[in-house]
Amino acid sequence: MNTPLVRWAFLFTVLVLGQHFVFKHLAWDFLQDVDKSQVHAALSTIVQGNDATLPSIDDEESIPLEWNGVWLASVELNHLHETNLIIDSGATITTISTQLADRLGLFPDPYLPKLSVKTANGQVEAWVAKIDSIRVGEIERTNLPVAVLDFGDHSGQNMNGLLGLNFLDGFQWHLDQTQRRLILRPKS
Repeated sequence: MNTPLVRWAFLFTVLVLGQHFVFKHLAWDFLQDVDKSQVHAALSTIVQGNDATLPSIDDEESIPLEWNGVWLASVELNHLHETNLIIDSGATITTISTQLADRLGLFPDPYLPKLSVKTANGQVEAWVAKIDSIRVGEIERTNLPVAVLDFGDHSGQNMNGLLGLNFLDGFQWHLDQTQRRLILRPKS
């Protein structure tokens, strides 16, 4: 069976598998030389946003919170929409609902990858957009990446997402549960 078709199929197989073998070994050699701190910095840039403004405050900022089974902070998005976000120290990135993203006219950022997000209902995929501004009290962050996913129905609770660490980590912060406040201080 030494027909031209068999020879072509054999050559094609060798080329495809050979490229895979070479690529796999080149990639492995490359990964052995990668500085893990550089990879972490690159991934942090995606989550933090390399053009997001860093917050600055001179003194302590005290943000009133509402308790509804979770701590909610009133936030202003893009200088026009007020909503409540859950304070979530376990969320790496601030997350908003697809409904809120639609109202704000947000679209997926084509330069940022989709995120796999672990929720109470399992793994879901979220797209990433950049929000022009998020204001909590007197503190504003601009050009901040946010994950967008479907939160389901919250029965008119005006709860549209999570205020995550890419907002909060610009500060020393803690929840004062007795006073129902989020306390933000400048990082020292």
